[in-house]
Amino acid sequence: MDVEALDVTSVSLEIDKQKQPMTSGYILILAVLVLGGVIAASGDRIGSKVGKARLTLFKLRPKQTATLVTIATGCLISASTLGVLFGTSEQLRTGVFDLKRIQRKLSKTSQELVSKEQELAKVKSEQNNAQSSLKTINDNLKQAIAIQSATAKKLVAAQKQFQVVSQQRFSLINEIKQLQRDRQDLIVQKNAVKLQVNTLQTEVGSLN
Repeated sequence: MDVEALDVTSVSLEIDKQKQPMTSGYILILAVLVLGGVIAASGDRIGSKVGKARLTLFKLRPKQTATLVTIATGCLISASTLGVLFGTSEQLRTGVFDLKRIQRKLSKTSQELVSKEQELAKVKSEQNNAQSSLKTINDNLKQAIAIQSATAKKLVAAQKQFQVVSQQRFSLINEIKQLQRDRQDLIVQKNAVKLQVNTLQTEVGSLN
């Protein structure tokens, strides 16, 4: 069942990716390239002027000053590229700054799913035990009826036993009904947790 859900999620993600327009991606790449080229050209021109004019910064030699200008230009290119990417991509910002929180939430949700599955298995086991006890009581009830029919002298004792067994049977039936209702509630909770896991896996998958 989980494999089928993942397959459906993967197919839906592929369809969404195919539907997304590519124009914004091309514009982003072009903007990064143009911005980097402009900054690089400006930095090279500034470095050349600094070298020719033999200017100095921070009491450095002219050659070291030109190197410093080149390094600053490279840092500016990297910073501007990151700025453009972070400014235009919400998924990238989330992936860089919020991925750990999403992973922690996914881990917590997975643990809750395991806990709910364990509780569901426990309820199923209790239900099976109750049904087994009900079968045993039903067998005892049949035996009591047979004894009552065969032995007239033990009629009073058999009637008392029949009443006791009937009360036990009624109590166990009520207990089974309650366990069945609890089981349905746990199934609903399990499905809700599965939905949260699938949603978080989709978010993590989109970030990767």
